[in-house]
Amino acid sequence: MSVQAQTRRKRLLLGSATALAAVGGMTGDLIFTELKDEWALGAFGGAAAVVAGLTAFLYRHSADDLAVSVRAGLEEPHQLPAEKLLVGREALSSSLIERLRDVPAPTSGTLPANPSAGQCAVTVVHGAAGTGKTALALHAAHRVKEHYPDGQLYVDLRGGTATPRDSGEVLERFLRNLGTAQEDIPRSVDDRATRFRSLTNAMRLLIVLDNAHSTEQIQPLLPVGAGCSALVTSRRNLSAGNITRRHPLKVELPAEDQALEILSAYAGRERVAAEPAAALDIVQFCDRLPLALRIVGGKIGTREDLTLRRMRARLVDEQARLQELVFEDDSLHACLSLIHRDLPDSARQAFGLMSSLPVGRLTDWHVGRSLPSPAMAGGVCDELVGVGLMEARRSPDDAEPSYGLHDLVRVFAREQYKSLPPDERRSAEQRLVGAYREAVVYLAAGRAPELGTGAPDERPGDLERETAGSWVAAESERIQWAITRARRLGMEPEGAEIAEGLTYFLDDVNLTQDSARWLFDQGAEQRTRVVRSLRRGRALVALGNQLPDAALELFLPGGSPDPVVTLTARDRMVVARAHAAKSDYPAALDHMTRAVGELRAENDLWHVQASLDKLGEFQRWRGQPEKAEESQREDAWSSAQAALGLFRQLGDDMWYAHTQRDVGLLHLRQGRPDEALAPLTEAIEVTRRAGDAYAEAMARHLRGVAHRELGQPARARSDLEAALAIYQGGAYDWNRAVVLHDLIRALRTDGASDEADRMESSAIATNPAFVRMPGRDGARAIPDED
Repeated sequence: MSVQAQTRRKRLLLGSATALAAVGGMTGDLIFTELKDEWALGAFGGAAAVVAGLTAFLYRHSADDLAVSVRAGLEEPHQLPAEKLLVGREALSSSLIERLRDVPAPTSGTLPANPSAGQCAVTVVHGAAGTGKTALALHAAHRVKEHYPDGQLYVDLRGGTATPRDSGEVLERFLRNLGTAQEDIPRSVDDRATRFRSLTNAMRLLIVLDNAHSTEQIQPLLPVGAGCSALVTSRRNLSAGNITRRHPLKVELPAEDQALEILSAYAGRERVAAEPAAALDIVQFCDRLPLALRIVGGKIGTREDLTLRRMRARLVDEQARLQELVFEDDSLHACLSLIHRDLPDSARQAFGLMSSLPVGRLTDWHVGRSLPSPAMAGGVCDELVGVGLMEARRSPDDAEPSYGLHDLVRVFAREQYKSLPPDERRSAEQRLVGAYREAVVYLAAGRAPELGTGAPDERPGDLERETAGSWVAAESERIQWAITRARRLGMEPEGAEIAEGLTYFLDDVNLTQDSARWLFDQGAEQRTRVVRSLRRGRALVALGNQLPDAALELFLPGGSPDPVVTLTARDRMVVARAHAAKSDYPAALDHMTRAVGELRAENDLWHVQASLDKLGEFQRWRGQPEKAEESQREDAWSSAQAALGLFRQLGDDMWYAHTQRDVGLLHLRQGRPDEALAPLTEAIEVTRRAGDAYAEAMARHLRGVAHRELGQPARARSDLEAALAIYQGGAYDWNRAVVLHDLIRALRTDGASDEADRMESSAIATNPAFVRMPGRDGARAIPDED
C-alpha cells in the first residue's frame, strides 16, 4: 500500500470513529424516546459500550499506523554521498566507527517532554577548515550502515557559505524522505521538529549533518530515539547546552608521515618516492593541511609534466602560495574567506595584526593589547579558536593559554589585514606598540631603577621581573617590530624607550650589527640617559658579534653622537668586556674594578652583581683562579643577601626558601657545614608546607651532605634517603644519580661498605647518569647543575 493510500486510510478510520461517536449520540435519543425506565437504561448502556469499543479500536489503530506507517511499504532513505578518499586517519576513523556502532535498541515509548532529554547519540566532529572532517565522517558512516536498517539521512548544512541552510527547510526535506505527504508537513519549525522526533522515535536511523554552522541550526534536526545517531561535522565544537551526548572528536593536523601519505595518494606514490626531498618541502609549505595537500597532489597527479620540484618552486613564495592552492572546485582562499567574512570587527582586526607580527607564541596579552580594551581578549580568542582560525595550545609550563596560527592561515590573514581601513590598522598598531613599551620598560626597571619613573604603576599582564630575560628573549623579534613600527607611526619617543629597555637584555638575545645600527639609532633623541643606553646597546651587539674594536670606538671622542664621551660605571662594564675580548686583561680588570666601586656607590645592585660576576671571569681567564673564586664568592653572598632581603620584604616565602637553600650551598662550598644547617632546615620546612616536593628534595639533599660532613651519619642517611624517595616518584634520573653518589659516600663513611657496594652496583646497572659522574661530591657541586 502506498504512503498516500495509508494516509487516506488513516483519515477514513479517524473519520469513522468520529461518526460512530455521533451515531452513539443519536442512538441514545431514539432509545429514550421509544423505551421506558430500566429498559431504556439497559439498551442505552449496551449501545454505548459497542460504540465506545469501536471508537477506541479505530483511534488506537490509526495512531499506531501514524507512528509506524513510514516503514510500511516505503523504501528506507539511503542518502550518504560517495566516500571521499581518506588517508592516514586510521586512529580517528576507528574511534568514530566504534562510537557509531554502539547503538542501543530503539524505544517506542512516549516522547520526553524536553527534546534534549532524549537518548539519541550525537557525535560532533570538529576542526579547522581543510582538515578533512567530511571525509572522515562519510568514511565512518558508510561502514556502519548495516547498524541503521531504517536508513541514513544526509544534508550539507553549508555552514561555511554565505547562506547556511535553514533548519525548517531541512526538516521539510527529512519529513518527505520519511514518507510524510506535503500537505501533512506542519508550517512552523517547532512543529516540524516535533513531527520529525515522533516519526524517528522507534527507528534505527543515522543522520549526518555535514558542515554545521551553529548549535541553533542543528538543534531542531536532532532525533530523540535511542536507536538513532546524529553525526555532526563543524569547524566549531558544537557542544553547548545538552547537544553533545558523546565526547566531541577533534580532527587535528596529520603527522608528517601521514601528510606524505595524503600527498602520495593524490600525486602518485611512485612520483613522490622519486622526489622525496621535494615532497617533504611541499608538505612543509602546506604545513600538513590535508586540503592544501589534496590540491597540490591533484595538480601533480593530472599533469605528468609537473614535477614535484617544479611544484615546490611555485610554493616557495609565501605571498603567492595561496594563489597556487586552487584546483577544480577546491580553493583554500575561498574557504578561509567565508570564515573571515563572518568574524566580528574586533576579531578581524586582532587576527590580522597578530598575523603581521613575527611568528611566535601568542597569548591573551598580545591579542588584548591590540584591542580597544584588553578585557575583549577572551571573547576574541574564543571566536578565533572556535572557527578554527587560531589553534589553542597549552603546556604545563604555560601560566596562561597560548595560541598559534597555521602558516597558510597566517598568510591569508596578512593579506586580509592590508584591506582593513588604514585608521583602524593604525589605532591597533599604536595600542600594541604602547603595550610593548610598557612591558619592556617595566622589566628593564628591575635592572635599571631609574627607568621606574617611566614604568607603569601596575605590572603589565602576568610579566615577572624574575623571568624578564626569558620573556624578552622570546619576544625579541616582536620587540624589534615594535621599535620599527613606532618610528613609522610617529611614535619616536616610545620607540627609543623600547630600544633603551632592550639594551639591558642584550646578553639574552642575539642581534646583528646591521639591526643594532637601526634599532639603537639615536635619531632625533636628545635625552642623555637614552642616548647613552642606545650607545651601550650598539657596543654590546658589536661584542656579541666578536667586534671588540668596534665596541671601543663608540666610547672614543668622535665615535659617538655624544660630543663629550664621559664613561659612566655601566659604560666601563662594556669597555672592560671589550678589553677582555682582546685578551687585554690588565685593562679589563682595571675598568671592571672601577665599575664595581662606582656601581656600589650608586647602589646599582643588579649591575654590581653583574660586574662582580664578570670580574671573576676575567681573573680566571687571566690565570688567577684564587682571585676568581674570591670575587665570585663575594658576588654570590651579595646576591643571596640582597635576594633574601627583597623576598622577605615582599613576603614571597618560596623564593625566600630557594635563596636559603643557595645560602646553605655557599656555606658547604666554603667548608662551613655547621652554618649550612639552619638555612637548609628553613628551606625544607617552607617547601614542605608549600607542597613543592622537588624543592624540598634539593634542600634535603644538601642538608644530608652537611650532616655527613659533620660526622652525623644517621641524620645524613635520613635526609639523603628522603630526597632519593622524592626523586624516585618522577622522571628524575639525573637527580637520583647525584643523591646516590652522596648516599654511597655517607654509607662508606659510616662503615656500611657492603651496603654501599650493593647500592653502587645497582645504580651502575640501572642509571646511566650515575656512571657519567664518577666521584661526584655534593659538598662541592651544585645539586641541580646540568
